[in-house]
Amino acid sequence: MAGPRTPFSPQGSNGSLATVRAAHHRTAAWIAASAITLSPTIAGAQGGADVARRSLIDAATTAARVGDHARAIELGTRALTLRASPSLRLFLAREHLRAGHSVEALAHAGECVTRARGDETVPDREATLARCEAIAQEAERGVARLTLRVELPAPEGLRVTVRGEVVAPALYDVAWPLAPGETSIDATAAGRVAFHRTLTLTAGASEAVDIALAEPAVVVAPVVTPVVLAPPVLVAPSVPPRRDDRRAASSPVGPWVVVGTGIVGLIVGGVLGGFALGAQSSRDAACPSAMRCDVESARSYDASMRDLGLGANIGFIAGGALVAGGLTWWLLARASHTVTATPTGLALRW
Repeated sequence: MAGPRTPFSPQGSNGSLATVRAAHHRTAAWIAASAITLSPTIAGAQGGADVARRSLIDAATTAARVGDHARAIELGTRALTLRASPSLRLFLAREHLRAGHSVEALAHAGECVTRARGDETVPDREATLARCEAIAQEAERGVARLTLRVELPAPEGLRVTVRGEVVAPALYDVAWPLAPGETSIDATAAGRVAFHRTLTLTAGASEAVDIALAEPAVVVAPVVTPVVLAPPVLVAPSVPPRRDDRRAASSPVGPWVVVGTGIVGLIVGGVLGGFALGAQSSRDAACPSAMRCDVESARSYDASMRDLGLGANIGFIAGGALVAGGLTWWLLARASHTVTATPTGLALRW
């Protein structure tokens, strides 16, 4: 007695395989029928495009015969979008050349030469190739060549424009054709000084421009040199000597205290002045040039130099004033503190 059929039983497997084969046959038959049905549609669309292209070429040829080169170029360009060919490139190159568009004529002629050389099935290949090469040579004489030499590595975010149009990086360091005339070149990059140059391009000439964007100049704080003031020189007032006067043996102590304090002030001023000069040397070492400058260290040393210079000036001025004042006090005291002889004896006079 046979058991129930399963997908894994030999009989079940044969049944499933037959079902799959039948489904494959039906799918293949449907695809073939669809292809046969769609073939006229595809062929019709392609044929319609070829008819439209042929009409555009005929109209462009008619416009070229009557000298309407702008119309001929417009119709020929539309035909080129449907399908390009070396002969159509030759037609557009000739019309652009007649219209004075040397750059466009050179581009179409160059494309014509490339396609004609690479495809041996091009109709009348040798004649087409020769005509395109002749137009390319004639158009080359009417264009200028410009080379943009960009420093390497290029600055981050570099953007170069020629006559207001952005230049692709692929054109850097390449002599590419431009119509003759005044040409403005601009370049910008993050953290760099903008570049601008204007030049006049002439037909048949080649120009090379170095695109160099300088780094912004580093502003360095001005150097402040401390002014060291010499202590004032005081001349003691002359006191006419008295023939019978004698200087007292003792002198007041106060003037010498003031003079000593002034000397301390002068010493402190000298020490601070030395520190100020040391700060100036450190500042100069931190910023030896505009290209190699530690701005933060230079500013710190500059501030220290100013503070120490101010302290040195104060010490010199105050110390000098105290020394001068003490000496003046002492001289005045010596002039007034005398002993004078009288008939009754010695008299002390202040």
